[in-house]
Amino acid sequence: MKVLKNKFSIFNLAGIAALSAVLFFSSCSDDDDNPSNPDQQTNVKVVNGVYDGTDLVVKLNGTQVGPKALAFKNSTDYTAVGAAKSEVTLTVTEQSTNKEILASTLSIAPKANSSLYLVPQTATSAVSTLLITDDFTAPAAGKAKVRLVNLSPDAGSVDLFLNGKAVPSATGITFKTASPFVEVDPATTANFELRQTGTDNVLVALPNAAVQAGEFTTLWAQGQRAVATAPPLALGKIVNKAGN
Repeated sequence: MKVLKNKFSIFNLAGIAALSAVLFFSSCSDDDDNPSNPDQQTNVKVVNGVYDGTDLVVKLNGTQVGPKALAFKNSTDYTAVGAAKSEVTLTVTEQSTNKEILASTLSIAPKANSSLYLVPQTATSAVSTLLITDDFTAPAAGKAKVRLVNLSPDAGSVDLFLNGKAVPSATGITFKTASPFVEVDPATTANFELRQTGTDNVLVALPNAAVQAGEFTTLWAQGQRAVATAPPLALGKIVNKAGN
C-alpha cells in the first residue's frame, strides 16, 4: 500500500505540472490576442480631407471613432484602438446615404500615435488614406515642432514658410505625402504660407496662427486650386500635442 501511495503521489505531481504548463501557455496566447492588452494598443487621430461627399462615419475595428460623423476639415481626438498583429480594419460610410466608400486593412504600429488622413477622390483614384506615425520626440528646450501634409490633389509640389522663412524638411511636399515634424522657434504671431516649390508664388496663407514652445503642430493643404465645384485651396492647422 505504501508503494502504491508513492506512485500515486508521483503521478499526481506530474499531472499538476502538465496542467500548469497548459494553463501558462494558454494564458500567454490569450494575452497576445486580447485587444485590451496595453501592449497591443495604438492611438489614432482621424482627419477628414474628403470634401466631395457628406459627413463620414469612420469605424476602426468595427467601433465608430468620435461621438458623431466627421465633417470635412474636422478631426477626432486620439482614440485608443486594439491593434493586435498591427492590423486595424477601417470602414468609412457616408452618413446621409449609408453608402460605404472605403473598407481596408491598415498596418498600424502598436504602442504608437498615428494620424489617419482620409484623402479625397481624384480623376484616377477613389477615396483613400494616408497613415502617418506621429513621432512625439520632445523638441529642444524653448522650441516647437511643425510639419506639412499635402491633401490637395492639384496644389502640386509645395513648400511651407513660417514668417517668411522656409521650414526645413517641409519643402517639395507633393500630394498625399508629408514632412516629418521639424523644430521651429515658437511665435505668438505665426504667419504660415504655402508656396509653389522653389518659387515665391504664395498659393495660400494662414496668418496669426500661434505656435507655442513644446507644441506639435500639423499644417495641411486641403481643397483644390482650379476646380470650381471643390472647396478652394486652404491651409488647415491641427495641434497634435500641446506644449508643456
